[in-house]
Amino acid sequence: MNSLLVPNVPNGTIERIEKLTPKYVNVRNIDIRLPEGYTPQKKVYEVMKEKGVTEKS
Repeated sequence: MNSLLVPNVPNGTIERIEKLTPKYVNVRNIDIRLPEGYTPQKKVYEVMKEKGVTEKS
């Protein structure tokens, strides 16, 4: 997969943070999947963990 392309998702949106500069690893792009209807004012969303397990955060 080309790292310049933002992935398609069946619902929600992808927000990309470009050229993130972490302290201990190489510069990279980070893609964050936001659920359909996402708003920063809502405080509880399910988060994905290893192997697709979800929990409320």
